[in-house]
Amino acid sequence: QAPRPADDTAVRDLIASQSWEFVDWPSLPMLLVRHGLQALAAVHVSAVRDRMPESIWLEIHTGAMAARAAALALSAELFRILEQCAEAGVDVLPYKGPLLGWEAYRDLGARPSVDLDLLIRPTDLEATAVVLDRLGYRPDYHFSPAAARWFRRVDGDYPFEQRDTAGLVELHVRAMSRRFGPDPTTAELLTRRRIVMVSGRRLALPGTDDVFYLQVVHGGKHRWERLEWIVATAQLLRARGGDVSALHRGRYPDSRAVLLGCRLARDLLGVADNLARALQH
Repeated sequence: QAPRPADDTAVRDLIASQSWEFVDWPSLPMLLVRHGLQALAAVHVSAVRDRMPESIWLEIHTGAMAARAAALALSAELFRILEQCAEAGVDVLPYKGPLLGWEAYRDLGARPSVDLDLLIRPTDLEATAVVLDRLGYRPDYHFSPAAARWFRRVDGDYPFEQRDTAGLVELHVRAMSRRFGPDPTTAELLTRRRIVMVSGRRLALPGTDDVFYLQVVHGGKHRWERLEWIVATAQLLRARGGDVSALHRGRYPDSRAVLLGCRLARDLLGVADNLARALQH
């Protein structure tokens, strides 16, 4: 079941009901960019368009269109890479990036992304690198044999840069570094994947529990420095009806990331959850 987007009308009504008398309007477009909210905010702040300077509205609107265009272009590149990997017989599980926009908002253009993340089996690293090479990507990392063994065991994320566009793809032989806590194995994530339709394409995506867990771990890794990460987490939590009990039945032994993500969604965005009850059991 795909997540349901929040009620846009309710959000706009809430925004319209706030006091906007002392807003630092010139700083708003920059803050939206800083927190990855350009595309989302442009829809909602239209409710108070008559209260802001026209130049600010135009800057927000223009920025939102540019952010959406970039996200959709990145989505198209993702589809191109996945098609080439499928033809080469490489099993790939994409996550985060524009696909998180689909998971959280049902909109590939809703959130900005700087790269594409692809989870692969360790044994498929060389074959996937060949596919990327054919598409104009070159590896950023070059290791000695000893360093390569250590890196694959602990981190396992390999950046590849497109030589013409400077676009970035990260191949992951593990979904998260061991330095950031217990992680589900690649084999487990591939086993739990689901097939969904995204923009008319059949894609294999991580299971809904895994999407939520990887999102809160990613937010915690980066100290939740962007508000869009919290908004996306809240949307994923709403889609679950606030139910996170399944995340505490032995699959994810470390509940701290889930606890923090749920608390932020609850305290900042009012999303109810059953985390306290789940932790008691």
